[in-house]
Amino acid sequence: MLKGTNMNYQKRNILAGIIVYKPEKNLLKLVQLLLEQNVDVFLFINERNSFSDLLIKNKKINYFNSDINVGISISLNKIIKLFLKNDYKYLFTFDQDSMIDLNFIKLMVDSFTEVYKFDSNIVCYSPRIIDEKYLNKRGYSNYFLKKKYNKKTNYELVNYSITSGSLFIKKSFKNVGNMNEKLFIDGVDIDWCQRALMKGFKIYKSKNILMKHKIGKKFISIFGIRKSYHDDNLRVYYIIRNSIFLIFNGCNTKIWKFFETIKTFIRLFAYTILSTNKLHTIMIIFFAFKDAFLKNMGKMKYINH
Repeated sequence: MLKGTNMNYQKRNILAGIIVYKPEKNLLKLVQLLLEQNVDVFLFINERNSFSDLLIKNKKINYFNSDINVGISISLNKIIKLFLKNDYKYLFTFDQDSMIDLNFIKLMVDSFTEVYKFDSNIVCYSPRIIDEKYLNKRGYSNYFLKKKYNKKTNYELVNYSITSGSLFIKKSFKNVGNMNEKLFIDGVDIDWCQRALMKGFKIYKSKNILMKHKIGKKFISIFGIRKSYHDDNLRVYYIIRNSIFLIFNGCNTKIWKFFETIKTFIRLFAYTILSTNKLHTIMIIFFAFKDAFLKNMGKMKYINH
């Protein structure tokens, strides 16, 4: 048993792992919804606060308290290890700022089972993501959020899925492997999906099972197209460093490397222009380049986190 781990007796065949870092109140509701859907909940706590303490105290959940922030990749691998060692059939991974409906788990499992019947190479199944930043600004209604699609187009093949809300089975990790711990945060899900594709496995996304999630802190509108971005130099560092590292060293498709190279050049200018602290952003981008080429990976040392 891991140090700092509290494990209750497993009674269910579905595990939901949530990575926790100074969570907001939203996490309380997410955990409650998962428990109501007959799911074992496991919290990997990178940094605790009153909300995580309240969950540990009042809910019958499993958890691990980390002494330091070990990032997304190591946290996910701890959750994956727990999943593989026990008799769970399905694993859902969540970010703490995601939100689901009351029937989310059943719909996802049923839909995954339907896809698996005709394509056993599926290793990841994800919901349709609704960015919470746009809910009020774009006037999404309850009708829009619950809109169903034609049965013939319930799901689609995709090249990438964010880890939050995604469904995995044991085959997923036995055949593709775990998350890349060199990346710490950012690009972890992209790298895993790319490795899955390179090995001939499939990633599917539902078109009508919805999950609300926060993508980035801000967005910019260009020719009517809204694009989320991070105005946070901590995230800028990891996005730039990890992208460059994967372009030169990752097990990724050539087409991904090509388009990611273009995106990285765009990000260099965009992050600087949009930054509220341009000099610091330029310095952080320089460190990101340096560390990527020197392969100084893992947790960076320039900003406390």
